[in-house]
Amino acid sequence: MVIHLDSDVFDIVKNGKKDVEVKVNDLKRRKLNVGDTLIFLKRPNDEKR
Repeated sequence: MVIHLDSDVFDIVKNGKKDVEVKVNDLKRRKLNVGDTLIFLKRPNDEKR
């Protein structure tokens, strides 16, 4: 599953300064299961959520 992060959060995760990211339990994330692979991508600065 792909998770988009704002650039400031993405950078601290990438640098190993943050190893936990909390997200809302919405419909997309309810499909997550233990063992699933998450791919974090940096959200472009001008992209609307």
